[in-house]
Amino acid sequence: MNNFLSLQSPDPMEEESPEVEDSILDSPQTSNSCPMHNLATSQVNHSSSNELATALPKRSITVASSSRLIKEQPLRIRITNPHNNSTDVETEPVGSAHTPSSASTLSISDFETLRIIGQGSSGQVLLVRHKKSNTVLAMKKMSKSHLLKKNKVHQVRLERDVLIHSHNPWIVELLYSFQDVYFVYLLLEYMPGGDLMTWLINKNIFTEAETKFYIAELVLAVESVHKMNLVHRDIKPDNILLDGQGHLKLTDFGLCKSYDNYANTPEAIASDCITEEKSLEQITKNLESKKDWRLKYRNRQLLYSTVGSPGYIAPEVLLKKGYGFECDWWSVGVIMYEMLYGITPFFDENPVTILQKTIHWARCLRFPKDVPVSAEAVALMKNLLCDMSNRMGSEENGGISAIKNHPFFSGIQWETIRKERAPFRPELDSDSDAKYFDDFSNCTEQSPTTPFGDLATFGNFSFKRHRN
Repeated sequence: MNNFLSLQSPDPMEEESPEVEDSILDSPQTSNSCPMHNLATSQVNHSSSNELATALPKRSITVASSSRLIKEQPLRIRITNPHNNSTDVETEPVGSAHTPSSASTLSISDFETLRIIGQGSSGQVLLVRHKKSNTVLAMKKMSKSHLLKKNKVHQVRLERDVLIHSHNPWIVELLYSFQDVYFVYLLLEYMPGGDLMTWLINKNIFTEAETKFYIAELVLAVESVHKMNLVHRDIKPDNILLDGQGHLKLTDFGLCKSYDNYANTPEAIASDCITEEKSLEQITKNLESKKDWRLKYRNRQLLYSTVGSPGYIAPEVLLKKGYGFECDWWSVGVIMYEMLYGITPFFDENPVTILQKTIHWARCLRFPKDVPVSAEAVALMKNLLCDMSNRMGSEENGGISAIKNHPFFSGIQWETIRKERAPFRPELDSDSDAKYFDDFSNCTEQSPTTPFGDLATFGNFSFKRHRN
């Protein structure tokens, strides 16, 4: 798998691009290649296809213009990390398309390409060496023309902004960003252990001790995102990377949302409502019903867009009932299940059936008896794979403390876990060892095709992180 920064995986459902929204029904689930046990998966009556069609949002036929694409909602990130005293950042001045500075004068010639470690429709991920510092980095190289065509300018900008403002050990660090006429580039710390999906495929299942360790680290990683007032919305093994010591970090923040600034604006809600067979009257009625629903839940601020990946997406996200931080905890529960049983809980060859099972999780969720899993582990998964109103991790159900204090995590030292020896330690021969990534030796580095000279579209993009 090894889709560093998810360039290889099918695009998840998200509101910025109608084409992306369609892909969840047409593309195979990333984890389907994972070996599976001989267990009886729950069957869903296929006559419920009409029910699914009603439950799921209709495909949007409204395609935003380029001017709308680059009109961005300001990202509101809560900076809560008190330990950020050794790093500052340099970015282009606001309002400048491409102001010369030490950050914006970086170019592709400053880096030596070592190999390709990721390939996808948006571009490539290259393993590179910064010539001046001799540091090995992962370069995410994306075509400007493709980003505009697929309505993904906002996603790239969002990911860059989140990574700039995140200063904690659970999120992959952004060192540089810059652009040229053809491409935009994100330079990130190299995570030589590959992604968690690779380890799941190679090991089939994790022991309970291994699962406890990595789910504990994942809990801390998700908590760090929520402390920034962000909902990740795409937690899956492909977006969890291991460093050289075997500890995990989260990546791919292109689908995250600020929890309390954007979700409740009329523009945000309306953008999720404009679909093929809806009139202005229906949209207004939908807005009113959503407003009533929020009031019923004590004015909790909820998101209403459909995002995520099949197999890991929470049911309330599919049903557009409104959701918050809870949807990330559902994804954690799915990953824990996959670690222990070697398969996602709602696995099926047909992605649509995966969504059907997810929506009807109460009758489809099973815990196979032929796999030895402790009662504590099952209890935790049941508390994560449940209705959002009862889901552990939500404020109404004890918040993050309820998860950390669960009996399954007995013995976990939350404050020092990253200093402990990880269960999986990558065996690396050098700082540029890429054995935990797929072999792309038959691929060539992406070459410029369609010039795109309007740098203003990607203004204020260059960035350089300084370290004392």
